[in-house]
Amino acid sequence: MKSVYICFAQANRVELREEEVTAPEPGQILCQADRSLISSGTETHCLRGIFDPGTNWADWVKYPFRPGYSMSARVIGVGKDVTGIKEGDRVFSWATHQQYFKIASDRAYPIPKALSAEEATWGAIAVTTQLAVRRAELQLGETVGVVGLGVLGQLVTQYLQVNGARRVIAMDPALARANMAGAHGAAPALAMEAQAAREQVSEATGGRMLDAVWDVTGYPNALNQCV
Repeated sequence: MKSVYICFAQANRVELREEEVTAPEPGQILCQADRSLISSGTETHCLRGIFDPGTNWADWVKYPFRPGYSMSARVIGVGKDVTGIKEGDRVFSWATHQQYFKIASDRAYPIPKALSAEEATWGAIAVTTQLAVRRAELQLGETVGVVGLGVLGQLVTQYLQVNGARRVIAMDPALARANMAGAHGAAPALAMEAQAAREQVSEATGGRMLDAVWDVTGYPNALNQCV
């Protein structure tokens, strides 16, 4: 069958393209897209194509590039040797923005009935941010910072509180983002870059500064400001 997908043909150029999708092979399932999450920060950066040499961005994004990584879909075909998944099931996967696709059955995860298709598309971002918080081995009662308050930064801010942070200080030049983090428990939430916020952070922590900082901007220069 024919399947339409989104392609960044080159920097600042988006195309709809077609490809042929064949029947699922053993161990695979064939899916029809239901909802695909647009990660506006990541995908805009990939589309612009301006990357610092030697960064993960420069290594990852090669044109033509297929964006997207968080999809809820419905199973419309099942290959041999697949167990636990049947036609009609709703699944989550790390698929790009595309109409139909095949995937290994062990890379698809059933969506609970209580979740809508829209809610399920947040799976990849939820996993990524939870992993970032857990791998830092946060200690109960620590004071931490979050730099960059897009979608990922907002989730990290909330997960840090759930995981025992005594205080989360959040920073982003965009006032609306800072206000949102403040509404989610960050105190203080500062509408400024990390480097400019040193005095405010020192004042808020009595000079101790931060036990750990999460850089969620994706920009190497921002990481240098956190040190």
